Amino acid sequence: MNDYIFKMNLDKNEYDQFVKSHPLCNLLQSPKWAEVKENWKNEILGVYQGDRLIGGASVLIKQLPLNFTMIYIPRGPILDYKNLEILKFFFSHLKKWAKTKHCLFIKMDPGIIYRDFYLEDTVRKIEPNVENEINNLKKIGCIHLGFTTSLSDTIQPRYHAAVKKKDNYLDSLPKHTKRHIKTAKKKNIMVDFYGIEKIHEFSRLMKLTEDRKHISLRNEEYFKHIMNIFKEDCKLFLAQLDLKKLIEDSKKRYVQLEENIQKCKEGQEGKKENFIKERDSIQKDLYNLEKYYKTDGAHPYIASALCIYYGNTCEMLYMGMDGKYQKFHGAYLTHIAPIQYAQENNIEWCNMGGLEGTLDGGLTKFKSNFNPDILEYVGEFDFPINKLLYKPAKKAYEMLKKRNSSD
Repeated sequence: MNDYIFKMNLDKNEYDQFVKSHPLCNLLQSPKWAEVKENWKNEILGVYQGDRLIGGASVLIKQLPLNFTMIYIPRGPILDYKNLEILKFFFSHLKKWAKTKHCLFIKMDPGIIYRDFYLEDTVRKIEPNVENEINNLKKIGCIHLGFTTSLSDTIQPRYHAAVKKKDNYLDSLPKHTKRHIKTAKKKNIMVDFYGIEKIHEFSRLMKLTEDRKHISLRNEEYFKHIMNIFKEDCKLFLAQLDLKKLIEDSKKRYVQLEENIQKCKEGQEGKKENFIKERDSIQKDLYNLEKYYKTDGAHPYIASALCIYYGNTCEMLYMGMDGKYQKFHGAYLTHIAPIQYAQENNIEWCNMGGLEGTLDGGLTKFKSNFNPDILEYVGEFDFPINKLLYKPAKKAYEMLKKRNSSD
């Protein structure tokens, strides 16, 4: 243990490279992510063996009344949880440091995977060594808050849908997903990625998503803030519909169907009826398409994704869509495009975001279209610093969280 050295105020670039190359690499431990969280203070702490960084944490510090603080380590610390000696050393020094910040308790949700499975798996095996890692955290004084299932139970979701790099990924997709992708392309929808120059279009689609789902997300300034911090590592994927060509093609098909109806002879009533149904459907679609053309122009953006590529991971943070174009399946393309980009650039994981642990909600149903792994994390731990005030502080925290979730 004497070989270990605890250091504060680590160089951001050094820690960034350490996180990117570590098996537990996660965007939330990026020093740049701490810049996103403007309402928290941040420090980077580490443990060295000689001059080699072997573990660390980007910690977020929240000021509380009476000069107390709460500390949060999102998806961290980044270290070897199987090595009890390193854990004891790091957390003993972490505790001493936290006391200088008048911290009541540290909350963390390590990036340790408890189970990795597909939805269709009947046997969902626990990852090797994970129970030993949980026990090691308990031995050093951390309190495991359990295997929760609700999104509201934890700061970060315990369950995530994530696509792992694999050969011929598109071939592994369900038939109906391939069909929806084909439909989107037939409707002249194209996807490309952009930088901050398209942030207004992205924000517009996010606002439409908020209104449609009756939820509150983020505003344009927040998205700009993220893009200015992560720069070329943050990409906007936008699906654009060639509405003008779609209208022209629909009109041509309408004329063709009228001719087909006229050419039908006696005894071809069934065939004629099918032509009439298709013609009437196109007529109805044309009415809507021409209405959309007047309000949205010839080439509207209809679906979007904001993604950050970090180390061997991609985080699909925000997805938006214009609901009136939903049946064109543009959202399928804006989910597939970031995954394909990740696969082509040898990025190991593309994280599609959190799920309810019951795995039966609408999010799970939609994300299952992309054949993801379900990554179940071990969940949250509390590390009490002020033992006397920990319980009342935890109770106050739970009450505040409950109040905020009901607002």
